[in-house]
Amino acid sequence: MAKSRKRKKGNYKVAQKFNENSFLKNQLRKLPIDNCYIISNWKESGQTTIIITRKHINDNYSAAIFYVDLLCAGVKETFFVTNKHKDEIEDFLEDDDVTCSYALVHNIIWGAVEFADEIGIKPHKDFIKTQYFLEEDTEEIEFMDIEFGKLGSPIVVIDNENKNYDVIKILDKTIGKENYKILNIDEEFGFLDELPLEYEELGFDSKKEMMDELLSNNSEKEIDEYFEVFFEMFEEEKNIDIKNIPENYEPITIVRIIETIYFIAISPKKVDEQGFQELFAQLFFDDIPDSPFDIPDEKITYEPIDLGINKTEEEEEAHLQLLNKMNSKRRRLDKSILKQISLFPDNPVFKAMYYKWLYEKGKMVKIKKSIDDDYKKHPDYLFMKLYYGEFLIDEKRFDKIYEIFENKTRLDELYPERVLFHITEYVGFCQFHIDFNIAIGKIETAVQYYDSLTKYHVDGNEELMAYIANKVLKAKSEFLSSVNLK
Repeated sequence: MAKSRKRKKGNYKVAQKFNENSFLKNQLRKLPIDNCYIISNWKESGQTTIIITRKHINDNYSAAIFYVDLLCAGVKETFFVTNKHKDEIEDFLEDDDVTCSYALVHNIIWGAVEFADEIGIKPHKDFIKTQYFLEEDTEEIEFMDIEFGKLGSPIVVIDNENKNYDVIKILDKTIGKENYKILNIDEEFGFLDELPLEYEELGFDSKKEMMDELLSNNSEKEIDEYFEVFFEMFEEEKNIDIKNIPENYEPITIVRIIETIYFIAISPKKVDEQGFQELFAQLFFDDIPDSPFDIPDEKITYEPIDLGINKTEEEEEAHLQLLNKMNSKRRRLDKSILKQISLFPDNPVFKAMYYKWLYEKGKMVKIKKSIDDDYKKHPDYLFMKLYYGEFLIDEKRFDKIYEIFENKTRLDELYPERVLFHITEYVGFCQFHIDFNIAIGKIETAVQYYDSLTKYHVDGNEELMAYIANKVLKAKSEFLSSVNLK
């Protein structure tokens, strides 16, 4: 019988199969980020392709490609390639792709994912893999304030071939038809017809065209003459840089056109050419009129007020830290606020800060889940009352608003026992009543609150004041589009 021969043991290396998941989770983030690319007009289009590359020690590259919808759906599609020559990576680039900072693409991708998640839309299934091309979303990455949606509302972009019915179905269920807009990019007009615009972002000629369109239903000869006089008087002003104007001077913009025509519209008298000039001069140069909602100057302070809400030093310190974080617009701020809410559940300050953050991010679904109960726990705290009131405006529960504000229209009437109010309390109170009166169609009352508000200067709130002014102007312009100026 032949003897069996034993195989000699040797040091044989078995070729390891490439483990994709292990590479992505354990090795990829150890590779340095090389270049990042984005479409040059990503802001205007609201949609973009993003490419992130990481460099291997052998001079090859791995890359992830993301198709991102900043207006609604987040990461719509994504895939990756590994260990490719640079030429192969560059094949993915288009003519309108430009290099950009990693911080920018980080903020766009994570922000879009977060925005979409809040309205019930999950990222593409392969994002579970390509997310590892990104750094973890921590405060170590510079925060950038990027707009998702438009003015806080999702925009579903469709065309004649892709109607995005799946996205619309989700939004109908999660936030309701009234809380999003649909934009067909194959139609003749785009955002100008679908969305409200920031007036200050338009050029002078565009503003004139917009005003002409606004008054198209009222294009009587005398209105055209008013415009002609206006532009003859102030044509030389049109090139003034709005962002760098002399102190106490305002350039001639759509703001004053709207205000002048608005006052003509509500005036019981016919305004002739001379009257137009006089009215314009009065609106432009006169002091702000008194408002029935003014409170005495001595009741407004810019100094901190101790209302006894922060009961301990720990609460006061946490409050100040969160204020600093909010001012610096830190990412993932909600986690920091929620931590303080868990530590100090009876303190309404932290809950109000949380709702402020939710409103700024347009997270209406989260607000709706808890604000009724939180207001019931803290009905006397002004900022909780204000954020609850804003929620009621969105819900069109106007009778409830009269109830929680006890039919009081002035801050010192709502809190008669107080002798001082911080300027931020006054700003918040006026802002709410501007929103409320616009919502119920009382434009003149909203204007009076705005006039009252503009008498005070609030450092660091220029953005807020511009936002409020824009709301008032938009309400005026909508009013103008519905009246006959004969």
